[in-house]
Amino acid sequence: ATGAATDAAADAAADVATGAATDAAADAAADVATGAATDVATGAATDVATDAASIMVDVEHISERYSLLSLIMLGEVVLGCCSWDMPISLPWQVAVMFIAALAIVFLMYLITFTLYPSGFKQGFELNSSRQAWCSSLHFFSFVPLPAVGASIKVLLNDGASSTDDGSDDGSAEYHRQLFTWSIALWLLNSAASYAFGQDHPTVQKALPGSHQARVVVRLAAAVVVACGAWALHEAECVWTVLTCAAVLLVAVVVESHLGGMADAVMAKGPRGGP
Repeated sequence: ATGAATDAAADAAADVATGAATDAAADAAADVATGAATDVATGAATDVATDAASIMVDVEHISERYSLLSLIMLGEVVLGCCSWDMPISLPWQVAVMFIAALAIVFLMYLITFTLYPSGFKQGFELNSSRQAWCSSLHFFSFVPLPAVGASIKVLLNDGASSTDDGSDDGSAEYHRQLFTWSIALWLLNSAASYAFGQDHPTVQKALPGSHQARVVVRLAAAVVVACGAWALHEAECVWTVLTCAAVLLVAVVVESHLGGMADAVMAKGPRGGP
């Protein structure tokens, strides 16, 4: 009995010691694994942050590529305006719509390339967050432009092939909405992209809020064009195209005036000198 009790006590002590050693070894292994994983994750995050901070954006290269893509997309709109089946006897509504469509392309070109005042810096010239947003938003301006060209081509064909009672094949209303909403989306994206820029400090001091005013002009133009898509859904397509052209013209005139004021401030210099 004494020997059995001694053996049982020895076995129990051995089990306890073995279990404690096993638990200690498991805890040590877990600590080592956790520490290694933490070190790897921290090192990887540090490396990624260092690499991101060291990225150099070639602003000139990006500007050239965006300009090229914008010109190509505007060319698609011109192609849509000029590649429809023109009849020998052209209704006046179609002729006016054709001229207004070409005017819209020209006004879009002015808004894209020529309405930046002196000293204005686009978003991808400033810091990393503006670079990311401005660069990403520019891509959305390339989506609506081909839709504008395709829809105006269908509208011109429908107008030229309409019968005397004004009926058509049913596609005019769909493409009228596509045409109008595409221009509204393009203006909205243009305003968003423009919002990530900033005026020269001299202009900011002399004309506070001028940059925000130009952004509001583009936003207002987008809203008016979108409202026109709803208000003119029962009118002839020519009035929709004319309305879009008129809205873009007003936006260009107002922005040109605001940009001219900024140019005049820059011409005077920071201290009002020549």
